Amino acid sequence: MITTNVLQRTFQISYGKDMGTGFTIDIDDKQYLVTARHVVSGIQQEDTIRIFHDHTWKNLKVETAWISQSKEDIAILIPEVQLSPNHPLEPSSGGLILGQDVYFCGYPYGLKMEVGYEFNRGFPLPLVKRGTVSSMAPGPLLIDGINNPGFSGGPVVFSEPGSKEFKVAGVISGYRVDYDPVLLKGKDIGLEYGYNTGLIVAYELKNGTDYITP
Repeated sequence: MITTNVLQRTFQISYGKDMGTGFTIDIDDKQYLVTARHVVSGIQQEDTIRIFHDHTWKNLKVETAWISQSKEDIAILIPEVQLSPNHPLEPSSGGLILGQDVYFCGYPYGLKMEVGYEFNRGFPLPLVKRGTVSSMAPGPLLIDGINNPGFSGGPVVFSEPGSKEFKVAGVISGYRVDYDPVLLKGKDIGLEYGYNTGLIVAYELKNGTDYITP
């Protein structure tokens, strides 16, 4: 069961024409907003994204704390205001085990749960899905599960065996796509279609403090 320290940290965000998910982490008493780099592609050092709140999109000024310049699809922003309560949620993949179940949260196709002010201060709650860690290294995390557009930037969370405390292991990037030929009456007509293979691609946070310059 996903607890409030995950749900209340996960937000629907957009930048330009892209829409996805972001989540907060706290490091040294400062709050950061983590998402997939491609969700905020082209973002400037001081810029404005949009966040869904109180049934509408609102502007949110941010600064960039760290944007991956490698294959890691991760961006870490500094919002102008604190977005979520400081519920404990360690940003680390330490203790993650091959083959264990993990959960991921987000807003696929813009879907959300509106719960009002009493539970989440006017922010909607994300949808929650589950998968199994299929590969950990080298390269990105591969998770056996079905990801959908809109989950990009969402948190991958897990608990170590014997613990009920969640950690956030990584950031959803997308899903592996493969291609098959399009057939017409059994004949290849030279076209291909891409399909969701059921392998989710995510990038590990490892230790969240590694990305933040004091």
